[in-house]
Formats: sequence, structure tokens, C-alpha cells
Amino acid sequence: MELVLVNCEEPEARVRPFLERLKSIPTVVLDSDGSVGKQYNVAAIPQTVLIDRDGGIVEVLVGASDENEQLLRKKIEELIKP
Repeated sequence: MELVLVNCEEPEARVRPFLERLKSIPTVVLDSDGSVGKQYNVAAIPQTVLIDRDGGIVEVLVGASDENEQLLRKKIEELIKP
């Protein structure tokens, strides 16, 4: 499993201080022109897109909530089962 964060339309100078405060820095992609957001139809931030091994979209979760976290955990468990 790989976690990739996509920062939408902010300059690196604004993003870097946030990343420097993290103990572990995941892969971060700067979507400076918004093209990645458009490709995944980002309607709100945060938006979580769960993608399977074959590149298919499994789930799209908009917003941060306990319900979304539980659903994300469930979907990830299903995907990593042997």
C-alpha cells in the first residue's frame, strides 16, 4: 500500500512548512495547475480516492469524518486480503 498526498493549487513555499512538521513525510504531489484535481473530479478538500493495484478507483470519500475513516479502513482491509 502506498499513500500519496496531492496538494491542490498551492505553491511549494506554502506546503513545505506543513510537511516539515510531520514526523514521517509521505509522497506529496504538487498539483499546481489543478489538472490532477480535475482528473479525479475533486469537489471538496479533503477528498480521498482509493485506487486498487490495477489503477481502478475503488472508493471516493469527500470530507473528513469518522464514518469515512471507518469505510476507508474497511475497503483497505478488503483490498489487502490475500
